[in-house]
Amino acid sequence: MKASTGRALFVLVIMATGLSMQHADAGELDLRWTFSLGSKHIGAEVDYNEFNPGVGFEARTSEYPELYAMGGVYYNSVEAPSMYGGMGWTPIVMGKHLKLGIEAGLVTGYETAFIQPLVAGTVRVADHAKVLVIPPTPVSPLTFGFQVVF
Repeated sequence: MKASTGRALFVLVIMATGLSMQHADAGELDLRWTFSLGSKHIGAEVDYNEFNPGVGFEARTSEYPELYAMGGVYYNSVEAPSMYGGMGWTPIVMGKHLKLGIEAGLVTGYETAFIQPLVAGTVRVADHAKVLVIPPTPVSPLTFGFQVVF
C-alpha cells in the first residue's frame, strides 16, 4: 500500500470513529486530552526508545462513560512519529479509582506495516492516569505504555 493511500485510510478511520460517537445520540459529549509519556519494554532484545511524548484525545458520552473514541500522535519506541485512532472500553470498575478494560485501533509509524492493528489492556487510575498493557508479538516484547488524561 502506498503511504498516501495509507494516510487517507487512517484519516477515514479516525473520522468514522468520531462520527460513530457523534451519532450515538447518547447524551452529553465529554472530550479529554491525553498526554503520552513513555513506555517500558519487558524482555526486549533491542534497545527501544522509552521516552514517547505525544498528545491525543478521548471522547465519551454521558450515557456510555465506559466507551470512548480516541486518537492522537506520539514519538514511538522505534524513534518515529506515530498516529493512532480507535475505541476503548473500561467495563470493570474496582473500587472508586480503578477501572480495567481494553483498547483497539490502528497505529502508524512502525517498520512491520505502515498501518497496523493494536490491541491493549487498559488500567485507569483515578481517571487521570492510564497504563496500557500491550501483549508481546513475534516482533515486539510485552510493553507497558503510560499516559495522563485531563
